[in-house]
Amino acid sequence: MSFGDGVFQGRFNRQPEIDQTVLGQYYDVPVVSLRAAAWRLMHAGIDGFKVDKVTEGLNQHNMGNRSQTIPLADAAEQQAFFYRDVGHPDLSKEKVLAELAIQPLAMAIEEVAAGLVLQERQDERLQGLPPPMTAGTRDSASATCYTLEAFKPLVKDAHGFEFQPERPEARTFRQQKWGLSGLQPGDWAELEVDTEQLGVASPVQHAMVGFVHLTSANVAHTGVSFENPLDSCDTTPTLPDSC
Repeated sequence: MSFGDGVFQGRFNRQPEIDQTVLGQYYDVPVVSLRAAAWRLMHAGIDGFKVDKVTEGLNQHNMGNRSQTIPLADAAEQQAFFYRDVGHPDLSKEKVLAELAIQPLAMAIEEVAAGLVLQERQDERLQGLPPPMTAGTRDSASATCYTLEAFKPLVKDAHGFEFQPERPEARTFRQQKWGLSGLQPGDWAELEVDTEQLGVASPVQHAMVGFVHLTSANVAHTGVSFENPLDSCDTTPTLPDSC
């Protein structure tokens, strides 16, 4: 989470854990995951891993979704909570990170002591590091599928909504995060979707059209929206208030 997303040319922080996991799988090395190790403890509300309060004074990093601040734990109960803000463990909980790093080494020592050392397979094809992943291809800047300009033909009419970037100073077109944005209350856009292109033209079949919009305490100009189907849709007007 990054306070200021979409405000100062937009800052969209990436989670490193996915990249670390991919590298670990490819090079066959252990990868530790705080998310995997602690999630069930957090979900169960175990003391030391509770997450519904933070231990640091309220500041911009404690803003949850929809402009709601995360409650501050009292001094007497701080040991029960894991995070000092929305993204960092409390100083007393950083030992969990050390324990995660130590655990693979401790397990290896125990296995060696128990005589569980595997016989290394000798094969010239296994010597050294493997070649680059997906050799002959170029690195992708994102693992996300972007519609980008392909979305434009769906917009048949609009007032206030424009196709514009959230961070125009970014280096590449994709990183600039172009999208359809309306910045004033009352702005509207009319979209047209041809369900026959989805292969469900039969009257006995249904085509599902999903619609989401962005709402966040950390992204400027976000809020509620109103959906009003105009033709051939078996639904009623809705007021979504989530992403």
